[in-house]
Amino acid sequence: MARKTTPIEHGLKLGEVVQAYSRTESLELAERWLEVYAARGFGMGSRQYLWHAFSSGATPALEGAEALARYEQQACAQYVALANDRKTAFLTTTRPTRSLYQDWFVFPPNLAWTMAFTHEDGWIGPFFAMHPDHARLDALNRAELARQQACAKAQERKEREIDEARKRGWIS
Repeated sequence: MARKTTPIEHGLKLGEVVQAYSRTESLELAERWLEVYAARGFGMGSRQYLWHAFSSGATPALEGAEALARYEQQACAQYVALANDRKTAFLTTTRPTRSLYQDWFVFPPNLAWTMAFTHEDGWIGPFFAMHPDHARLDALNRAELARQQACAKAQERKEREIDEARKRGWIS
């Protein structure tokens, strides 16, 4: 898949985009997200804004600076960024940075945790919540990240060795 850098997409800084999901795929991601993070409903809020699952208290979540701090501690190989409209989603290798005045949900593909950026930033949100099986899923994410980082280092080392061999005339 061709990679491209998207500086800002709909108010969310994505970094390197690996995949832009189709509308159907985005809807499927939203349904998976809803199964985990809105299983208890939306309280008195509406389904119009998915983050109402957190603001209503139906799903436990950290809010504000505490949520941002926890989000910055997360590590995984890939991040999904899903728009509140459920029609737009991206896969990126860089943790997306906060959105202003747009509703976005960021999570690893296995939904170990989620960060909900709200258009009410500074008043309501952002929110950070964890999957009921967070410990196991997070361990899988961190192991995959470590594996990918080790592979990248090995590839870099191999490329340096090949460059050195070319410089010495050992290979062409």
